[in-house]
Amino acid sequence: MKPRAPLFAALAIATTMAAPASALDPITRDKILELASYSEGYSYWWGHGRFRLDKSDLGSCSGSCPDCTHGGSHGGDCSGLVGKAWQVPSPSDLDHDDHPYSTYNFKNDQTHWDPIDRGQATRGDAFVHNDNGAGHTYVYEKDDPWGDHWAYECKGCSWGCPHNIRTANDTYIVIRRRALDEGPHVDASFVAQWSDADPDPEAKAHFRVCARAPVRMWFEIKNTGADDWRDLGDSATKSGEAVRLGAPGDLPDPITGATRVSVADNANDLVQAGGPDCNDQPGCNRTVFTKAGLAGKAPADPGVYTSTWQLVDEGRGWFGPTMSMSFNVVTCPEVPGTGGPGGVGNGHGGADPGGAGGSSAAGRGGAPQATSGDASGGEAVEGGSCAVGGAPRRSGSSGWIAGLAFALLAGARSRRRTPARD
Repeated sequence: MKPRAPLFAALAIATTMAAPASALDPITRDKILELASYSEGYSYWWGHGRFRLDKSDLGSCSGSCPDCTHGGSHGGDCSGLVGKAWQVPSPSDLDHDDHPYSTYNFKNDQTHWDPIDRGQATRGDAFVHNDNGAGHTYVYEKDDPWGDHWAYECKGCSWGCPHNIRTANDTYIVIRRRALDEGPHVDASFVAQWSDADPDPEAKAHFRVCARAPVRMWFEIKNTGADDWRDLGDSATKSGEAVRLGAPGDLPDPITGATRVSVADNANDLVQAGGPDCNDQPGCNRTVFTKAGLAGKAPADPGVYTSTWQLVDEGRGWFGPTMSMSFNVVTCPEVPGTGGPGGVGNGHGGADPGGAGGSSAAGRGGAPQATSGDASGGEAVEGGSCAVGGAPRRSGSSGWIAGLAFALLAGARSRRRTPARD
């Protein structure tokens, strides 16, 4: 059974006539919630909708609406807030007093919105009810639409306009504004990836590493979307504000044991769309996960293990290319006096991302390729202002030699396996 909740005592009824339908300007869900957030703390003002960016002149309300008294020139009622946040029927400055629709209109008309299934409610939609001459509406933010959820609302004379957790009984329906701008605002392209392990001479994986030995990986990615990337943690409210490198499926990565790596761990922790073409300082359009590398440890059991990652804007979705590195984990003799495995080299080979979508060569048939330099085919980014401090040099001599030796060895093996032809 769906949960029910008591109705708030003070509900808004507006008598303003509905505005005629016209073409709507597109708006993002982030913008709807941003506009709604400016109402927080303002007084309840029957039949109005006017707020300020600086949260000044909050006003006051006394009495029981509609027979209430308002002091000041800013505030709003429930439908005034929804109309302002949705910017319907046309763009309206926050500080301009507008009240184009009542809860009756939001409930019974479909001027610039449509009713949707309550279970499909998402950020920026509105809840509304209007029965027997009384109604209420508010902007839904997040959490359970059938239970406790966050909302922006102008609730009544005694409450004003809070940002709070509330519930809604079964008399409420959910409506969605038309002309929402729901296009992708975060996007990425692959640049390069590399590890401090040596290429695998057996051609079973990108790299070979001793069982239980430490290993590090780096992934370089470019912001090709419209929104900047950062990670504000629980304070994130907008697209691009909770960007992390994630393990698809949320299963622990077999090399690092992690499921998330924050962009805040990078030398460039603010990856700007259209920023300078560099990766080593805030504001660059590229970033490397991470400044110190993704630190991991090879599993104890020999075999081929693949470390796979993709960007995620937490709470919004996955985006950008899927990137993988594979490791041939082998048993190595222990180094005398250390109790640890002996090394199989410490080169700086690269992992070829392959073709479309930035997928690693590990996801394709055939032997993986080891490369050096910028695997994207663009300009080299080793050295100069875009160098990543502490990361292995992808175009250094040891990595290049290791890659060349690996390629030659793989080619020789391939030739030996090819039958002679007449």
